[in-house]
Amino acid sequence: MRSGEVRRQRRVDHRREQLVRLVQAEGTAGVADLAARLGCSVVTVRRDLAALARDGSDWKRYHGAVAVRGLIIERGFQDKMGIAEAEKLAIAEVAVRLIPDGAVVGLNGGTTAARVAERLVAESRAVTVVTNAVNVALQLTNSGIPVVVVGGSLRPLNYETTGPMALRTLQAMALDVAVIGADAVDKEFACSAAADAEAEVGWQFSQAAENVIVVADHLKFNRRATYRMLAWEDVDILVTGREAEPAIAGADWREVLAPMDASEAPAVAWRVVHDRERRS
Repeated sequence: MRSGEVRRQRRVDHRREQLVRLVQAEGTAGVADLAARLGCSVVTVRRDLAALARDGSDWKRYHGAVAVRGLIIERGFQDKMGIAEAEKLAIAEVAVRLIPDGAVVGLNGGTTAARVAERLVAESRAVTVVTNAVNVALQLTNSGIPVVVVGGSLRPLNYETTGPMALRTLQAMALDVAVIGADAVDKEFACSAAADAEAEVGWQFSQAAENVIVVADHLKFNRRATYRMLAWEDVDILVTGREAEPAIAGADWREVLAPMDASEAPAVAWRVVHDRERRS
């Protein structure tokens, strides 16, 4: 390789290393913002993202979620640990208060759902949990909380079972409450997931449940992942941190969400205002 080509490749490698570090540090990042911070064009950033996805080395290690035209691509469970951690703990506390004793509770995967499971154990709640997340099932082991593990094909990235067997299992279940984590929450697109298989399972959880609670931290708001998981008609309550209030106010979310209480707790439950109510 000629010296000029070597230098050029070094610049490319350096820029891509910076790109991965930025995404890892911030969780999500817009392509235009990345381009400005790296001092290159949007086209170059998109080219780098495509190359990283093909190469897979750093990308698979970091699993950074990058918002591309407002969309979010998937990242792994371990890479999401520690992001908005205090907020997720507060969300879990509020969500668990909404679950009645004796309930059969559906839990999908994700770091916020894992915090809900932790809270159920901490409070020694008299519930039964149905989950497709093997890490959640392990959390509940020896807790005294009965667990039903949904079978299917395991996705190592997020420790969740998906596929036809998982869907058939949930179709045969009757849940009192489903607590569902989402990758993105948008006023128009509602709740979405970065992987189609997870979106399918999340929707099936909602169809099996009498009541559906979505748990999402403020970083998920005003974003869209690739696959729609739940329409607002599928959701009864959304629990998020106080950090989401500027996003909710700025996008006029009050057409969709109504506060359920006036407390000053770090997390708050919002009742979903369905279309039929808005029309009445």
